[in-house]
Parts: sequence; structure tokens; C-alpha cells
Amino acid sequence: MNWDFIIDKNRRDQVKTTLNLFGYTGGSSIAAAVGGSNVVHVDASKGAVNWCKENSHLSKVREDKVRFIVDDCMKFVERDIRREKKYDAIILDPPAFGRGANSEIWKLQDDLWDLLVNVRKLLSDSKSYIILNTYTASISSTALHNIMLDVFSQYLNNNSVLTIKETVLPFREGKMYMPCGITTRLQFK
Repeated sequence: MNWDFIIDKNRRDQVKTTLNLFGYTGGSSIAAAVGGSNVVHVDASKGAVNWCKENSHLSKVREDKVRFIVDDCMKFVERDIRREKKYDAIILDPPAFGRGANSEIWKLQDDLWDLLVNVRKLLSDSKSYIILNTYTASISSTALHNIMLDVFSQYLNNNSVLTIKETVLPFREGKMYMPCGITTRLQFK
């Protein structure tokens, strides 16, 4: 449900730069590039980044549209803040739990707040959106709503829209749905 949104929003807002953190195999990065953005794809797994490279090639995405980086996402964000990098769109797909290359421990319920506070510092003046996907029952949609409102309060106005939707997969002939997580979108235009 996010890939169509990313393509359309990137085209409509002429999003120049997109940061995809915890990018996995690259579906969102490819969507952002197809929408016209230059993408920085970051994931700590070399295998996942290589898979994204292959998926980009198979999707006929120009090689210069996606920069592939194998790195700890928190450390990457901190370095980009020091470098004063800015992005028009930021996509986050953090796991509920993970380990970095040097055995750093990532726990969504413990680390999400700090990550979002730092991500806020990477927003450009022509910011378009932030997408946050979570896949754990340990953080409710109400908690995510409150976190987003608090962290991004300085950007919330009549021109911004915050939406939170449960991500589901249909089964049993579309009559029942399996909950898979929560998608949070903050649009600035």
C-alpha cells in the first residue's frame, strides 16, 4: 500500500531526495526512484542491500538513482546530521528487534523515540513525507500517533496530515484479515 503512495507522492511533489532506513530488499527504494527521487538506501545487512541492488536492476531503475549503503541505521543518521544532509522524504521500516554489525542491540520500543528525533533533523525545507512501518504488537497505533505528534509537533499545521493504518493481509477469500503491523504517514503538503 505504500509503494503506490511513494511513487505518486514523489511525482506530485517532485521529491528530489529520499532516505530509506532499514531498507531491506528495496521495494520502497525502488518505488521512490521510479517516482523520480534520488534515493539513499540503508540497511545493516549486506545480503539485503545486495538483494536491493538486484531488485533495482530487475526493475530497470537507473544505477545513479539509488545509493546503496550497508550500515547501522542509527549511526548513519547521526553521521548525516553532522554532515548536515537533508532529505525531502524519509521512509523507516525498523525491526522490532535487531543486532548491529558490532552486536549493538536495537529494540523498537526503546530506540524509536531517539531515532525519530534524529530523523526530524534530516528533513529538508521542501519536506514531503515520512513513512514509518512497525511490525510488533509492543507499540500500539495510539502510542505511534502520540509519538509522531510529539516528535514532529513543530511541523504540524493545516497543511500536514498524519494517518495511521493497520497493515493487513486478506485470507479466507478476503473475508478475514491477518494483522501485520502499522503504517504511519506524515505528509507535509
